[in-house]
Amino acid sequence: MGIRLAVGLTTCPRQGFSYLGDTLRSLADAGFEPRVFDDAKRDHGAYGASKIALRSLLDAEPDADGYLIFQDDLIASRNLSAYLDAVLWPDDVASIGAISLFTPMPRAVEGVTGFAAADFSKDRLTTGGLGLILPNHAAETLLRNPPRAGSRHGWDLSVAEMCIREKLSWWYHHPSLLKHTGEISSIAVWPIDWPPRQCKELVEDAATITPVAGR
Repeated sequence: MGIRLAVGLTTCPRQGFSYLGDTLRSLADAGFEPRVFDDAKRDHGAYGASKIALRSLLDAEPDADGYLIFQDDLIASRNLSAYLDAVLWPDDVASIGAISLFTPMPRAVEGVTGFAAADFSKDRLTTGGLGLILPNHAAETLLRNPPRAGSRHGWDLSVAEMCIREKLSWWYHHPSLLKHTGEISSIAVWPIDWPPRQCKELVEDAATITPVAGR
């Protein structure tokens, strides 16, 4: 029996440009129908909007095994939902704080296929919030005692700080299961080749990965 993920997506206007339609089509090919949370007036910022989405998902599906929140400018591996159903969790779920489906270039690990825990002992700035899974217990912890509570931005950094504070692990998948689709974020225009915003390699179809059962 697979795990049950409650899935959401945060979106907001960005300089008259939108990647949302392409993102939703890609996520449909990946096997997801996310609930969309639209910060139409840009009142909340990425962190605030993500906390609202997480709270809403938790209230709607309190017994879900985990909560997956996507951002609105991505390409996803096809058949990703079925792959996650086969391989989660990569460790004892009680020890996991977050799983990032996007692996930024500086976090790529050569010779690894599957999930690997990140080492934040020296650097937690290169994290990535494009698609984050929080187990039920971690979602509850984050909302009960959120790091950087007054901040509007830094969703990924805040989740990483929660993981460090609670001594929970953060995991990446190698190669990446998501990639950014463009330069225009909700807060800035980034160079297309800026390493923290790009993945080294995208798995085109997750069905081609040989699943390694989670522990």
